[in-house]
Amino acid sequence: MVTLSLSKGFAQNIDSLKLALKNAKHDTTRINILSELSEICEVEDILLYAEPCAKLCEKAILVNIKPKVFYLKHLVDALSNVGFLALNQGDLPKALEYYHKSLQLNEEEVKDKQGIAASLNSIGTIYQFQGDIPKSLEYYHKSLKILEEIKDKDGVASSLNNIGNIYRSQGDIPNALGYLHK
Repeated sequence: MVTLSLSKGFAQNIDSLKLALKNAKHDTTRINILSELSEICEVEDILLYAEPCAKLCEKAILVNIKPKVFYLKHLVDALSNVGFLALNQGDLPKALEYYHKSLQLNEEEVKDKQGIAASLNSIGTIYQFQGDIPKSLEYYHKSLKILEEIKDKDGVASSLNNIGNIYRSQGDIPNALGYLHK
């Protein structure tokens, strides 16, 4: 019963956001709502919200509407969400393309270290799925370094776990245990 009531509340939240989107008068409001919807919707519905969000952001950036960082941040998030969808659909090249776009924009314009670390971690995951262990480790280590700098304990733990699991899958138990114990 608890699950049913949580699902009902979740669906009501999505319905409320859809209604707010329909009634939104300003692009900034639409972007905020589309961004939120793309985060909480079913995976298969991500494009319904991420693509229009990205288009609104790109339009605002092209005509130099201020504050530019607002639009850039939401564009980064939309690109990441499309990458997440592609990853879930098994389209690793497309996922990698979108995560790299998100990472580049974040590194050059937004400079959100948390977001950069998340993109690096996602790229590391894709390389791991592709069997490119050296590249995977490279990206996981880059993510770990940033997460340590910003003192994100949960992120550090997740990165250490990712690295440890790679070593475990490679049969390098001493290295695996070293990372997993950290």
